[in-house]
Amino acid sequence: TCAASYASCDNPSNYRRTVHFENNILTSGTTDPVVYGTACTFENNVIFPQEPGIGVTNLHVDPQFVDSANRDSRLQATSPAIDAAVPSTTFTPAADFAGVARPQGAGHDIGAYELAP
Repeated sequence: TCAASYASCDNPSNYRRTVHFENNILTSGTTDPVVYGTACTFENNVIFPQEPGIGVTNLHVDPQFVDSANRDSRLQATSPAIDAAVPSTTFTPAADFAGVARPQGAGHDIGAYELAP
């Protein structure tokens, strides 16, 4: 999970770089868009707030954290990120940030935390 004020994907000097975001939750906690620029690739993320247009496989909805204001980014039971991660070609952790085994349901959850039963 990337919980930053924004993700800068500018490439003003035309450096050869690749930044790939996959199965992450990117949110700012404000009404400002999270992603700026076009030099990154986004696949199967929850990006909020953000206008659609950053990849066709991303969700642009509230991730429904337990308590965003207090930086508790565990998922509520109604979160659209639950069971929504796709198998990664580069990294699929066996446990979440808190050590909970993945998956806990029909599939892995998007983000740093797996919703535990």
